[in-house]
Amino acid sequence: MNVHTHVRLMEENEVKYAVLPYDDYLALSRFQLVKQTRGIPHQIVGEVMLQQVNPVLAWRRYLNLTQAELAARMGISQPALAQIENASRSRKVTLKKVAQALGLQVEQLLF
Repeated sequence: MNVHTHVRLMEENEVKYAVLPYDDYLALSRFQLVKQTRGIPHQIVGEVMLQQVNPVLAWRRYLNLTQAELAARMGISQPALAQIENASRSRKVTLKKVAQALGLQVEQLLF
């Protein structure tokens, strides 16, 4: 995952540390959990099922990415991603591209 972080490298008592902002740490932690389990977190299910949020938008928020960051990963413009997030349904080829950019399986975007 290519999360844009502001990492600060430190060394103390011959132990090296990488310090990063807490929000970046949470995003990386969430990404690793999703990658390992291949599941769908409760937060996303709630947004999609109860609040009728587009799965792409729910995942992007969950992974703490901006539209610009996800669009760049997909090789599309931010307005194009906004259209995907506002669509009631997306084509399978689009979902494959989103899944690849988020490090997910396409099935994790299907509700």
